[in-house]
Amino acid sequence: MFLHIGNNEVISAKDIIGIFSIKQFLKSKENLINYKNLVAKNRIAKNSEKNSKSLILLKNGDYVESCISASTLSKRMDIERILKNLPKWGVI
Repeated sequence: MFLHIGNNEVISAKDIIGIFSIKQFLKSKENLINYKNLVAKNRIAKNSEKNSKSLILLKNGDYVESCISASTLSKRMDIERILKNLPKWGVI
């Protein structure tokens, strides 16, 4: 499955670890410092010239900014259905 993140760009859903609201993510002082370090190291890709609304963490440790909100991206991935189908802790 692929996730459309805006600006005619898609990411493989299996490579995504997390989707965060950039506004909420940057409220933490530690996250802000890490974000600035990642930008300096070119580890954050920006897929649009529009204002970024979400930050997507990939398995390789890179981040991708998207102009689409985190909630919309989550709905596109149908996270709730995936979470409901995960085994319960006692079953693992």
